[in-house]
Amino acid sequence: MPWFSRKLTFKEVLIAAPPIYASAVDEHENIESVVFKPRPQDREFMDRQYSHEFISGVGTKESPYQYISAATAVSPHYGVVDLWFKFRNEGDDVYIEVNDWILQVSPEGVTAEDGTFTKLLPES
Repeated sequence: MPWFSRKLTFKEVLIAAPPIYASAVDEHENIESVVFKPRPQDREFMDRQYSHEFISGVGTKESPYQYISAATAVSPHYGVVDLWFKFRNEGDDVYIEVNDWILQVSPEGVTAEDGTFTKLLPES
């Protein structure tokens, strides 16, 4: 069954999610980047997500959605997927932050500051 004809589960998305690219561009247009990869312990938490009560921000670039405290039990990869999954359908110009890296959210994935897109929506 294609993804658009049924509801995606967080577990399906987390398992299928590729490494996630994040970047920051400084005032001199230098680019610093990181790639978030899943860790084995993420599988222990794939049947549940962090609750909205553990998230702060309003989704703007200046105040992106982020965990209130560090999610030390899971990887930054899990954090990006979790926040993206929660806010992917909120419209344009929605931002999330994980470990000081800000990503723009879209219905199909996240975009780093330098414009690099990581698709998180699984193929049908």
